[in-house]
Amino acid sequence: MPVYPFYKRMVAAEQTGKKVAWITSGGPVEPLIAMDVIPVYPENHGASKMGVDLCEKIEAMGYSSDLCSYARADIACAPINGGPIGGLPRPDMLVCCNFLETMAEGYSRIYLNIGVDEMDREVMAMADKYEVDGIVMHSNRSCKPYSFGQCDIQRIIREKKRIPTVMIEADMVDERSFSESQIETRIDAFIEVMKEGKRVLGSVH
Repeated sequence: MPVYPFYKRMVAAEQTGKKVAWITSGGPVEPLIAMDVIPVYPENHGASKMGVDLCEKIEAMGYSSDLCSYARADIACAPINGGPIGGLPRPDMLVCCNFLETMAEGYSRIYLNIGVDEMDREVMAMADKYEVDGIVMHSNRSCKPYSFGQCDIQRIIREKKRIPTVMIEADMVDERSFSESQIETRIDAFIEVMKEGKRVLGSVH
């Protein structure tokens, strides 16, 4: 379903008699859709097109810029029914990501929930499978759980695999956290390290 028709359906829920569920990131939407309940991810609403403006508003209210930018953006919408669609519909229910025990095991195995040791093993397995010359990692400040442990993973990969890595830091909501010049410098240095590694291997062979 295209994005805008979905949001129109969401906003019109009260008039159409549809039930609305606010759901956390990673939560399963399939049971809700099967029950004709409209799933709403508040964080996605807050991130739509107005991230910087909304983050600045909430920071002016005293909230720290270190908080999740999805949360900052959506909290900023709440007092004024603001944001790109004029606020969210009131929920008929709140759903957390492990609300069905039968789905708990499956969702405990997604990358976000497996722990640093298992993340490290998966990344190194992919490095072996695809015979990579280096690894680019993205630290997403807008969703901090996805960035937990990345510095440790980067260090472990360097120590065990002896291949170069680079960390690119950005924010999918608040573009103030992204420095293009800084990232370009890191990428240039990363490419030079990979080239040097290939030259060394070539001289050995």
